[in-house]
Amino acid sequence: MLIDVSDVSTIPVEVRDKIYESFSALSNDVVNNIKSQEIQCKNDVICAIDQYGVSKDTYLADEVVDILKKYDLICYHATKISSKSILLRGGLKTNDWDVYCSNLKNAYMNAELSDDKLQEALLVVKNEYNRKYVSYGREPQLCFFNNLLMLERRGAYDQFCENIGGELARKALKDKYPKLYKPLKEKGKGCVVKFRLPFSMIADYEKCTIAYKFIIYYAGVYFWNKQYDIEFDGNTQFDVPPEDILDIIDYDNDVDY
Repeated sequence: MLIDVSDVSTIPVEVRDKIYESFSALSNDVVNNIKSQEIQCKNDVICAIDQYGVSKDTYLADEVVDILKKYDLICYHATKISSKSILLRGGLKTNDWDVYCSNLKNAYMNAELSDDKLQEALLVVKNEYNRKYVSYGREPQLCFFNNLLMLERRGAYDQFCENIGGELARKALKDKYPKLYKPLKEKGKGCVVKFRLPFSMIADYEKCTIAYKFIIYYAGVYFWNKQYDIEFDGNTQFDVPPEDILDIIDYDNDVDY
């Protein structure tokens, strides 16, 4: 089963039932106190239920995680690529340095950058990669968000469509090495990749946080009969194979962070 949070009917009934079972076990006084809270937005829901022990660090989140592990989610990844054929042929990759470096090389070669300048750019980006990942012992990852509404509402996910190489290359090059950054911004095509991701393949430290987003949604319905969108981002340390790519959506907006 494929869960698309923009269509709550695709959420397995057992997720809702497990959450409602926990809510129904609360005392009448607690339920009445929760319902008495004034709710204007999603954060109000979080504040109302958190004070009664319903948080991402409780057993309920763990139980929801166990259920979600049986299913796949629709997710999105914003990026800028030299060619869609790269994705259709090889899928989405984590930012392992060798793969990431190869993509940068291809972009610079297509821009006919001299070999000296290419090596200079790669060295600068590698230093930033080492600072952000190697020095902290972080695993290569692939970031995602789960709801297309987030692309417009928060105005931040589109930053990854600004240039080939994403935030890492932009931070390393844009201000201090604008001539090396220019080909990465001017070449390529911004897009949002829609793909299937097994919940079990989400980074372990993200799972409870994401499960909690489902709890918040059903809390809004259960206590106040209000529906708020389920929105989250996260990362996986696994590649996404080509067969799990569901769509490649062009993103033509001019982006400049």
